[in-house]
Amino acid sequence: MAVGERKFLLKPVPDDSLSCAKAEWDSPYGLVKAGWKWADTEFAEEVQNEGETFDRELVYEVEVPVNCEAEIVLPDGKGEHIEGGSYRFTLRI
Repeated sequence: MAVGERKFLLKPVPDDSLSCAKAEWDSPYGLVKAGWKWADTEFAEEVQNEGETFDRELVYEVEVPVNCEAEIVLPDGKGEHIEGGSYRFTLRI
């Protein structure tokens, strides 16, 4: 997917020194929003006790205007192609 016009590239870069980050851009086609936050530590510890191995959970939320699309590149390297709408991704890191 070539980025431009009605196509956006969203690539969160979480940082341990921050608890969350948000950004929005009023594009010619509507508002684009993106934000990430570290999930509640207690929940992550509970899941880890169930035999899963990860340090924390990252929640990433995006909104893309109608009639637009975006390529999401997540911190784990996985990519997602999405159409206009609201989305939530949860990663165990």
